[in-house]
Amino acid sequence: MSTDTASSYQKIKLRNFRFFEVCEPSVAMDWEGGIETDNVSLPAYPITAWPYTASHIPFFHIILDPDQQIWVLGNLYLLDKVAGNKPVKHQSEENIASDLAHFMTVLHNADKDWLTFGMRTHERPTYFYRAELEILVATDAIKWATAKRKMSSAIGIYRWMKRERNFTPRFQMWKEEKIQIRYTDKFGFPSTKEVITTDLSFKRPPEHARAFIQDGGKLRPLDLQEQELLIDALYRLDNIEMLFIFILALTTGMRIQTILTLREHCIDMLAKDEGRLIKISVGDGTLVDTKNQTHQDVLCPDWVHAKLAAYLASPKYQARKDRACSKPKGEQYIFLTRTGKPYYLANSDKSDTRYTAAENGSAIRAFIKDRILPLINEASEGFQFSFHDLRATFGMNLIEEKTKDIDEGKINMVDLLDYVRKRLNHTSVETTMSYLNFRRNEQEIAQAQTDFEVHLKGLLDDRRFSDDQARKHPDDK
Repeated sequence: MSTDTASSYQKIKLRNFRFFEVCEPSVAMDWEGGIETDNVSLPAYPITAWPYTASHIPFFHIILDPDQQIWVLGNLYLLDKVAGNKPVKHQSEENIASDLAHFMTVLHNADKDWLTFGMRTHERPTYFYRAELEILVATDAIKWATAKRKMSSAIGIYRWMKRERNFTPRFQMWKEEKIQIRYTDKFGFPSTKEVITTDLSFKRPPEHARAFIQDGGKLRPLDLQEQELLIDALYRLDNIEMLFIFILALTTGMRIQTILTLREHCIDMLAKDEGRLIKISVGDGTLVDTKNQTHQDVLCPDWVHAKLAAYLASPKYQARKDRACSKPKGEQYIFLTRTGKPYYLANSDKSDTRYTAAENGSAIRAFIKDRILPLINEASEGFQFSFHDLRATFGMNLIEEKTKDIDEGKINMVDLLDYVRKRLNHTSVETTMSYLNFRRNEQEIAQAQTDFEVHLKGLLDDRRFSDDQARKHPDDK
């Protein structure tokens, strides 16, 4: 399967994409055209805003065919995804655009028309594409979850074609059935719901003997030795920004988008190391992103506040802040690259035209891949982890600490469950229960959170916040 650009559909990013339609001059809000470029004259025409939608979106993707022509139906579908009744987030739209470009490339290179459904099932575009994805999964070219998402994106555009364009092929695109699935609701009660599934769906592969925790993804808490290896690597790499980012994950359980969109005002500049937990409000009503933008009050150790306060007052941070886009007092990102760019662009800033790229934490993932893992694998070959695993690690360390209180009769199991749920800001008790169930199977996975934080705090003692150019990471631009 060729990936040559000449034979591929391509995803192109557009910045500040405007929504408008041609209208009568009497109701025009603006005029387009009226310019002459390369001896081609474009007469002016009246436009007005689309009803019931924003006037523009910060980022939008279009798909071009191998001849560099716009794929009309595909782009209309993407437009519907961002401007329809239930607009999707930027990252979801980007994934769908990538998936559809891949889908069309596979069919194009196999000389198949995506709208032609013949008598033979295996030759229909939907089944053909699924077979291609199966090969990619079998050869470890992509993960099962990626194949599932790509197939879902392809099904999505066909459903839209059927609904909006009355697309009715002679032979069926797939087989559907309604099934009942069981789940535990956010109050901890068992429930069922009806879903529609197709015979194109990818079934979840059997899990490895070692369990995982389902918490916004399949997470693997780091065991005692792995935690020590990670902390040692962070200390040796001597990148203070990365060290702070990882310490926040390990002491609060915050997700990457929350940590990287923290602002100056989130930190108590007068905090002292007194063994207290200080609240940081994030999510809805703040400038800090959370999963689904739900409001959360995250508890952060006072010593972390104190260390971050010292960093924010340092010449190193001030130099980065001076290069950043100006913000009202207290609203600047805590974590900025050397050139003043945020490591993660918050939702509230995506309409700000001063930001030319929607950073999403890629520098942190690159730091793990290019710096941390190679260093750790010198001592422990085969070690792998993702940043999100640190959230599960924090949760397991919390449980380990509070389990001691249960053993001493200070709290009961219900108290433990409620405490961990609140610290991790879980909306579903089922998610918190998965941590407790994991501990039953993996007794030696965690260490007491307080003991662990003492070790983390030691890493920051007597650290100098100097901008050492020799130690910069390639992605810290």
